[in-house]
Amino acid sequence: MDPSYRILEALDGVNAAPSTGRGHGGMLTAIRTVSDALHTGSIPEVAEWNPHSLGSFRWAALIGRIEVAAVRAISPIATDLDRTALLSLLETWAETTFADRTAELRVGTVAAQDVVAGTAGGYSVRLDPRDSETWLFVDRRTGESGPPPLGVVGKVAPRPLHWGDADQLRAVLALVDEHGPVTEDPDAVELLSHRTGLTSRAARLALWGHIGTAPRHKFKNVVQGMTTVEVDDAALDLSQLHRHLGRSAVPALYTGLLPADPAELWKPHAMRDLAERLADAWIEQCGRQRALPESTCKAAVSATAALHAPGSSQWGTAPTRLCRILAAPDELATLTVDVRTAPEFGTAHDKLVTTTDDMIYDDLIRLWQPLITMCRWAYGNLPAGDPVRAGIPRTLELLRARMRNEDLLIRASGADTERIERLRHAAMSSGHPDPLSGDLYDDGVLVAWLFRDIGRTFWNLTYRPAHLTEIDDELTPLAPREGRPAREFLGWLFGEDADQMIARSAPDALPAGGYEADPTLSAPQLVSTVSKSFDIDSDAAALYLQILALPAPTDRNVRTWNRWKPARHRQAVAVLLAAGLVVEDTGRRAGRTVFLPGAWTAKPGFETWKHPLYLPVHKPNLAAPTHPIPWVAMPALFDQAWRRALRENMA
Repeated sequence: MDPSYRILEALDGVNAAPSTGRGHGGMLTAIRTVSDALHTGSIPEVAEWNPHSLGSFRWAALIGRIEVAAVRAISPIATDLDRTALLSLLETWAETTFADRTAELRVGTVAAQDVVAGTAGGYSVRLDPRDSETWLFVDRRTGESGPPPLGVVGKVAPRPLHWGDADQLRAVLALVDEHGPVTEDPDAVELLSHRTGLTSRAARLALWGHIGTAPRHKFKNVVQGMTTVEVDDAALDLSQLHRHLGRSAVPALYTGLLPADPAELWKPHAMRDLAERLADAWIEQCGRQRALPESTCKAAVSATAALHAPGSSQWGTAPTRLCRILAAPDELATLTVDVRTAPEFGTAHDKLVTTTDDMIYDDLIRLWQPLITMCRWAYGNLPAGDPVRAGIPRTLELLRARMRNEDLLIRASGADTERIERLRHAAMSSGHPDPLSGDLYDDGVLVAWLFRDIGRTFWNLTYRPAHLTEIDDELTPLAPREGRPAREFLGWLFGEDADQMIARSAPDALPAGGYEADPTLSAPQLVSTVSKSFDIDSDAAALYLQILALPAPTDRNVRTWNRWKPARHRQAVAVLLAAGLVVEDTGRRAGRTVFLPGAWTAKPGFETWKHPLYLPVHKPNLAAPTHPIPWVAMPALFDQAWRRALRENMA
């Protein structure tokens, strides 16, 4: 059975997906074929028949940089299938010119029709296409004149062999066969984390070569000691930190890191030496990340289990990266540079032109809603003095500025001509000038341009976030999955609730280490009111407000927020039970045993009575909120819950 696609999976993040099919003979055959051609100047007829086959698996990224494949092969977190595939790659590689220290190899791009060329000076072989006109190629110098060009050569660079000759690769194969994978060293992970600023979870994956790797399924189900969500976050965080360098930088990061004698890798302290060298390479390529409290990142990652997994539409990026941004928002160009956008006529909707930087635009679109969610979460779940929570005011200030940019357009789904005409009529009926001019519609909020193709005509639709909340839902031709969340998030960002949350996140709003979720700190007068209303002490009153308003007043959370010992917490619970304000239920597995009377919603896992408190706009018929993070500051949330309880005779 051809192992090409298993090797491709095992090298995820190192290379790109295959550009064309499986290719003739698979990856290992292509590697051998190109190696032979670099010696003979000829290739089998079958390869000439399919010009994509020689490089269709993008394996050329490993030429002169095979270390990353070796690191993954010896990794204790690799699956057995991935390890077997990588070892077969190393075995084949050892038989080729790519494992020959005397071979003078280069890799570059060329505009060419020929597949192979050779003279006394060397040989050149064309691999996979880079774009419609250029191809990747590899050549080998064997004489004074050098290898002949296949065509007009673009960028080209030598690929000297730092590590990975035939003897070293065969030694790795023998060592894995004899000893199995190397042993994990927590001290090496901690060293890499400390020097680079990566979380310990991300450092653990990086140490074993998994930068750019797709989350979760690449590892042994759940890496030992890490939850599935934590593996997801660590993998995404590494990918996003390294994304601006491109996939080709991943193998380059590990080049020159392994010892000349592979047997050293199985000795004590070997992983610490590797971690030191990897830290040097990481800092040189990516710089040192701002170190964050492990407890903060872990709490943010754990929250995704109750909301959405990282990478989904709600978060859109690794929670750890969101924490990094909040801790230092001015260091991210995405939040400090206004993007100018404009439609490009005659093109599909994804051809919106940015006149500043496409990467900044894409990052802003990816980040703005998840950042708002993270600000709301950090405000209520992190203590005063935490660097992530301290960054909320500045992050929201910068987000407001970026989303109020009149030149920012955000892509949306298309619209038909009938809908555009209705929008046009509504705008003109309101006294606005005609928003339609030829093939461009612009009413100040929505911008659309006509796209004509064979058999179809539709309008590419975008909106200005600065003004989206100014029009009614009925006049918004955005799909519900686009328009409603965007209006809710923008309405909050520009509104008083965000103002209050910003004010309550100020350094002097709470004592150091205090939590907004503790009503004795965020709503002390209300605690006094509740205490007098029920003739209960202030501890019981505070706990009642937390059970009344918060989605997850678990025993652990309450004791953290209130800085209570278990005995003090149990006493407050007993008071509430005696007063008949809560009911006891030990079968819900919710991390607590007392609840409000009434129905319970298993997902997201809190009392049904609380649902309206977590909707951005009160809509009685809306389903249960899927993201139980408050849209209002804690004083307002506690007050809303108390007033509602009074209206409904719960208090």
